[in-house]
Amino acid sequence: MVKNPRFWDAQNVAIETVNFYPTQDSEAALKRMRGGEFDLITDSLPPQKIDWLRENMAKELRLWPFIMSQYVQFNFKRKPFDDIRVRQALSLAINREVMCSKVERAGEQPAYALVPPGLPDYPGRARLKFHAMPMAERLAKARSLLAEAGYGPHRPLSFDFAMIMTTETKLISVALQEMWRQAGVAVRLVPSETQVHYAILRRHDFDVAWAGWAADYRDPKNYLFLFERTTEDMNYGAYSNPQFEALVDASDNSRDVHARAQLLEQAEQILLDDAAVAPVYFGVTRDLVSPQVKGWIGNNINVNRTRWLSLDRTVATV
Repeated sequence: MVKNPRFWDAQNVAIETVNFYPTQDSEAALKRMRGGEFDLITDSLPPQKIDWLRENMAKELRLWPFIMSQYVQFNFKRKPFDDIRVRQALSLAINREVMCSKVERAGEQPAYALVPPGLPDYPGRARLKFHAMPMAERLAKARSLLAEAGYGPHRPLSFDFAMIMTTETKLISVALQEMWRQAGVAVRLVPSETQVHYAILRRHDFDVAWAGWAADYRDPKNYLFLFERTTEDMNYGAYSNPQFEALVDASDNSRDVHARAQLLEQAEQILLDDAAVAPVYFGVTRDLVSPQVKGWIGNNINVNRTRWLSLDRTVATV
């Protein structure tokens, strides 16, 4: 991208050009950052290097609460995922605390809701009903629900898990595969490039998939709209519940901030009770910012406009 000389405040825009280098290999991106090729890495750091980065690149590492939800998406169009017992069992078997502390490691928070904390005028009291249940009890309940649905040691549930071919998602998917194995479920990991993965989701051409959403704006509706019928191809799992729809519609017509929040909370609770998705964790920003970049401010939407940034190439980077 090149600075626009006709921008109304062009005289105060310090950076002339910005070059973007999309990559799915976060290890390679980190090496290039350490080699001085990049000034910034945003949202792409290998989880297994977080502890090393804290120790060796503390001044570059920027971890900040992020209004991002990562979750497991079920496809209601495919059996047996139209069975709520199966969806609930798979959600129960996910050890969210281990996922955050052992796999992600950057300060992510276990998610027992879809909408992340940090949104204005939204108390966020919707919760998965089992959020306080010990993990051993969750696994026992998961096996019981699968048995009710007709699955067990002699007929294990098996399915394909669609995932992105990024370093981070590979680690997450292997962890999920092992967690579900402990509940007697056999999972085959099916990786794709990011663009292909989300094309598959939009076509509803999957069994179960890894998905997530970072809000375009700070409002719970920006998460809940994904599960409305009118959202069509972005409603990846083809979820449909008239009561959920009615509450979201009512919130659109409410002029009272608190009443609107209550309607959206009720809608979120229905979504969670239906196990439309299995929330896993709420994200943090995973950025590396060179000391030569000035004006970078951590924030929960992880947006820093180039017009507010500048570069000081006289600053040492090591």
